[in-house]
Amino acid sequence: MKKLVEGDWVFYIGDEYEYLTGALGYIEEMHGTTGFVMFTKSPSGKPISIKRYVYMFELSPADDRTPMTEQEYKSLIDIALSTRDYGWCKELLEQYKKIKQKARV
Repeated sequence: MKKLVEGDWVFYIGDEYEYLTGALGYIEEMHGTTGFVMFTKSPSGKPISIKRYVYMFELSPADDRTPMTEQEYKSLIDIALSTRDYGWCKELLEQYKKIKQKARV
């Protein structure tokens, strides 16, 4: 399995937070075998904004087969702006523009 790093998109596969099993998020901070994950998509596919401290073994890497929706991009851009992470905001906007351009072709 791929070694997880900060910024990776992951699915929660643990059982400590049962209501999050299957939720999609990204690793915000890592501290050895634990870290903070910001979950942005519930197991049912609805947008959420829940930050939890988890063990890395409770996570599974997300892959390109789970593309983000327009609403998810907008939610992440809002989070980036609220945390004043302008570099991340710019990166998200560039990714969003590429997705929109591909959709037009």
